[in-house]
Amino acid sequence: MDESCDPFPYQALGPSEIRVLKPRAATSGTFSFDLVVKDLSTKPRYAALSYTWGPPGNTHNIILNGQLFPVRQNLHDALAQLAKSRLIDNYIWIDAICINQGEDEVALKERSSQIVLMKQVYEQAKKIVVWLGKPENKLNNHSAAKKLREFSDFHRRVILKWNPYRPWIKPTAPVSHETIVADLRAQVKDSVESGRKDVLDKVGSYSYNAWLGISELLKSPWWGRTWIFQEATVPESLTTIFISGIWVKKFKSKVAFIFGDLETEWNELGIVSVIILELLYCGNTDKAFVAGLGRDSLPYNGLAEFRSQRILDTRHDFLELIYLFRHTDCFDPRDKVYAPLGLATDVVRKAIIPDYASKTTLQVYLEVPQFYLAQPTPTLDFLGHTIYIEQPTSDNPFPSWLPNWSDKAEHLKPIPKSIFRALPLPGKIYAPIDRRVGVPDTEMVPAFNASDTPAYTAFILENELHVSAIFVDIIKHNFPTDPFKVESLHEVLRQWDAEPNSLYATGETFVDALCSTLVMDLEFDFRERACARGGKLDSRSIADTDNLDSTLIDKTRHVAMGMAAGGRTVAITEGGYVGMVPSTARSGDSIWALLGGSVLYTLRKEHACQEGYTFIGEVYLHGLMDGEVMKRVAAGTGEIESLVII
Repeated sequence: MDESCDPFPYQALGPSEIRVLKPRAATSGTFSFDLVVKDLSTKPRYAALSYTWGPPGNTHNIILNGQLFPVRQNLHDALAQLAKSRLIDNYIWIDAICINQGEDEVALKERSSQIVLMKQVYEQAKKIVVWLGKPENKLNNHSAAKKLREFSDFHRRVILKWNPYRPWIKPTAPVSHETIVADLRAQVKDSVESGRKDVLDKVGSYSYNAWLGISELLKSPWWGRTWIFQEATVPESLTTIFISGIWVKKFKSKVAFIFGDLETEWNELGIVSVIILELLYCGNTDKAFVAGLGRDSLPYNGLAEFRSQRILDTRHDFLELIYLFRHTDCFDPRDKVYAPLGLATDVVRKAIIPDYASKTTLQVYLEVPQFYLAQPTPTLDFLGHTIYIEQPTSDNPFPSWLPNWSDKAEHLKPIPKSIFRALPLPGKIYAPIDRRVGVPDTEMVPAFNASDTPAYTAFILENELHVSAIFVDIIKHNFPTDPFKVESLHEVLRQWDAEPNSLYATGETFVDALCSTLVMDLEFDFRERACARGGKLDSRSIADTDNLDSTLIDKTRHVAMGMAAGGRTVAITEGGYVGMVPSTARSGDSIWALLGGSVLYTLRKEHACQEGYTFIGEVYLHGLMDGEVMKRVAAGTGEIESLVII
């Protein structure tokens, strides 16, 4: 910040009050604003800006209540574009200005209280402007803007194809979102493979340069911010109105994305994402270029999926929310827990209260497992968000079992704890005005139940986790799964199958058990969510590892295999079970069922004198995920022990 400016004299705010900016005429080219206090309970009209702060180096002064106030370069660029585009004509909320960013106790307490209001601030805003920054290549950016409009028209024609004119008194079966997307992808494939140039063309062409502009937009640092999940995914009604099959009014989001002079919105970016997905599977393309587009679109895809779930009012467990935020960037590591609070249930928000003034990062992170262990039905599901990494103890102040949310852990994918079952759409719609979006509701059911007893006896004492546990097995051999080259394991299991009367514990062949293990017995839907048990890989995919892609006709198998291998490897236990264990697990590590955990876990004693166990990670053992371990206890072949995890 500019040291020549005195600290701005912020006035104290009430519990539901925020500050907003009212633009004034610029003074000598300097942006000028009045800072006005508004009470959210009065439903004031204002817009909200979502942006990245950027590096603290270069700053510009604005005039705030007649006083110089320094802002960083990226915010100054955003203000300049907003003035040029006339998107904002009244009040606007900007966090860096409207919240006291000082480091004194008063400022820290204000930030703690204002964070509680963030969800309300963005949901009540009449417009949300997302500033993605300034493009490096303006010509490519202009081409991208034109191409986005072309793709939007392309999508509109596909929708109208599936909603032809019809007398409204005649009922019609609803057209699902998947049907529209499938047709759009089919037309993209036909365009590319037939040599037409409307979707993708050669290097240097208008179409190619447009994709370069789209790529730059998708690589904006904004997509990696921690706070964007609640800022730009506000619930909106996805209503597109048809009368007798004629498109009357399409959905218009209140969220506007600005990238230099380019303005776009969620619908257009969603169409681009679908087109990129199909390009990845098309022939007759520059594979490296298209693969780059696929990587560029990943942050958008994650955010768009979360937005869809918010719109459909999907209830997210707090651990799911923290996991979504984990891969993002923030200045204060405590924000990895505090930012998701705005999207959590009231129960979570009452238990975990932001406190920047007195709580350390370790204290904040400990509040998450403490919350889950204090629930009426305690659970250990938080253990799925940590995996053992060998490093000096001095470099890691956290106990082995506690998730370090500031570590992005890109390789870690917790074993799914829930299955999303789609509920059927109604068969007929009788209405003159059709507002369907064609997306079915879902219900959630548990995916696994390795331990059918809640974690009533689990507790945290001096950063140690005390649990009740049942010994299950010991890891005998590990086999690499990246890139799913498990032919050596496949050969071992084939030999076992060849032995007389040799079957896996579940009554199936060992090879069949491996085929289920490689996808953790799960099936996934087009949203990349677990949707059913019974998933299984074609055994030919294992035998022909060099041509794995060609044998996986069902592309959701890629998702299932990627989920299973997220930080895990295939293993055989001394008891003859096949499973997925943490990639950092070793031969000799023990596998346990912990009461209150829906899956199994790997623990380790680093040396004989070690008091307590080191936590390694989650485990899937085929045939032991649905209460079979508890049956051992009932039969007297297993016993419940008290363990300490350090």
